[in-house]
Amino acid sequence: VRTPPVQSLDAAVSDTRAQLEAMSLADQELPRTLHTAAQELLEPSGYEGFLLLERHRLRKRGEEFTALVDWFADQRHLDSDGLVIEFPSLMESVMEACSAIGATASAASGAIGSVLGRFGLGHDSEDEAE
Repeated sequence: VRTPPVQSLDAAVSDTRAQLEAMSLADQELPRTLHTAAQELLEPSGYEGFLLLERHRLRKRGEEFTALVDWFADQRHLDSDGLVIEFPSLMESVMEACSAIGATASAASGAIGSVLGRFGLGHDSEDEAE
């Protein structure tokens, strides 16, 4: 039996360790990337409270996705952050909608007032007519 020289064995061990480290880093990137993508996809808009069935479905899919990523990370002894997404309740969605409507109505009122003011049809011209 022929044994390789010690320096060749040391080089092979060093090369193998470097490759394993590179694979581990690449593996760790997968759960990180999937977690970021899921957060972006499941980011609440504020109106999920109006869609109770969809909110339930999103929450369920998020839990399934987290379980899958956790399983993958566990198989490879990687770190995995749990995905925690809180969707708004119906009341929170109503408040969000009221806020958006109020802001839009205020902006529209200001724009209409500006246009009417250019033509002398604003509230100030009615006061002057009296």
